[in-house]
Amino acid sequence: MERKRDTYTCYPYQFAFLFLRDRFTITVKARQVGFSYAFAMRGLYRALDSPNYSALYLSLNQRDAEEKIRYARLLYHSLPKEKRKVRLVRDSLQEIAFSNGSRLLSLPCSAGLRGKSGHLFLDEFAHFREDEEIFIAALPLASRGYEVHIASTPLGKRGLFYEIYTNEEKYSQYRRFRIPWWHCPVFVTDLQRAMEEAEKFTTEERVERFGTPALKEIFYTFPTIEGFQQEYECSFISDEGAFFPYDTILKAVSDELPLVPAGAKTGYFYLGVDIGRTRDATAIALVFQPFSGFSHLVNLEILYKLPFNEAFQRVDNLIKLYRPLKVYIDRTGMGMPLAEELERRWGKVVEGVYFGTQNKEAMMTNLRSLMERGDLRIPRHSELILQLHGIERGSYSGRGHDDAAWALALACAGLRGRGSIEVAGGESLFKDFSL
Repeated sequence: MERKRDTYTCYPYQFAFLFLRDRFTITVKARQVGFSYAFAMRGLYRALDSPNYSALYLSLNQRDAEEKIRYARLLYHSLPKEKRKVRLVRDSLQEIAFSNGSRLLSLPCSAGLRGKSGHLFLDEFAHFREDEEIFIAALPLASRGYEVHIASTPLGKRGLFYEIYTNEEKYSQYRRFRIPWWHCPVFVTDLQRAMEEAEKFTTEERVERFGTPALKEIFYTFPTIEGFQQEYECSFISDEGAFFPYDTILKAVSDELPLVPAGAKTGYFYLGVDIGRTRDATAIALVFQPFSGFSHLVNLEILYKLPFNEAFQRVDNLIKLYRPLKVYIDRTGMGMPLAEELERRWGKVVEGVYFGTQNKEAMMTNLRSLMERGDLRIPRHSELILQLHGIERGSYSGRGHDDAAWALALACAGLRGRGSIEVAGGESLFKDFSL
């Protein structure tokens, strides 16, 4: 979707989706191709055209839910006045309603479907943690004649999104669509040729032949080629060989992490610093462990081609600001000078870590255990998620870039789970004495 002054120009697939007659659709799509806009556009078009129409959008989080309503609102106000015969009578962050009885309601997926009805739009469904519960709750809506439209970028060969999209026999009522990057005008230099020819080439070849400079930059800075294929070419990555399966990662992802200010007295900060060995990137992860509750990633920085003095200054400033209990820094190879300088300045607060096989296994195993037990939460950071999934069993190294994953593992090196402590039996020696 492109905006020109006060009008909007649709991409071909957005326009096609607007007029689909199918009740059940599922679309696997690349990132940033504007399908959330297509969802909002279809809902608004039907709401204005059909009295008492009701659309229900479920998104990953509150921000994404509000985005659908914002799109619909902007579209409504971009219409000529003579075409706005149906008046807007209610307008909030999550809902807009019209004088003909129609409404659009948009909620985060955590709100669920209990007590709600309407034509259902599930956005980024592959990334829903409670996908089965939501889908089961949607079945009564489908049985009452409502439409169900599902769209998402892939998240591995797992979950209901993958099952519905690939199992045509079991889910025969769904019409399937695919929107890779070369179907999106913003990513290609020649849309017609790309749509006709891109499938013939490898990923690298079609990026070079048809990709815009922006798309090429995305490709060449992506953590792994498999990750790019999943995020932009609608490919489902297998968990085979992954030390962090997608289900483990998804269990740790949260869209509602608490804000923790510098100087917080309710727990401890830990800092992890990884000096990039494959793309001149330094990654810095800040984790907070409260006295009660789960630990979580507060901040993650991936800094490219950072000179030594600037890297030192950035880490030094973070130590001054957050006063972490411990700073774990990669001191293997390129990381040694930075680790030594920080150790001289901050003493025992800073601990250099050699990336030998034993240390790598211990750190990654600890990180996975924290995630599996629910003791650690991370934000929905796409590059971090791809890097974690790229860590291979046995080598504990990424299939591509892994600096952010290692910064997180380093920051969590001092964290341990909060399992209960088993108390030994026996009586207190002092129970018969008054103290």
